Amino acid sequence: MVIDKRVTADRIYRLMISAGMSNADLAEKLGVSAMAVWKWLNAKSLPTLENIAAMCGIFNVEIGEIVAMKLAKAA
Repeated sequence: MVIDKRVTADRIYRLMISAGMSNADLAEKLGVSAMAVWKWLNAKSLPTLENIAAMCGIFNVEIGEIVAMKLAKAA
């Protein structure tokens, strides 16, 4: 199993919209750059486990409501 970046990005985006937060707002709460949040929202990278845990607290959700898993493709 691997993390599905696209679905995870969409989930973070939806949580931000529901909370009325901008990239800069979330970045400030997490102590990261707005560019880091942009990369997460565009599925260019994933937040660290530490940041995912912090987002669970910020949005009052379980980790499964942020992180999406998928089966890894066979090599």
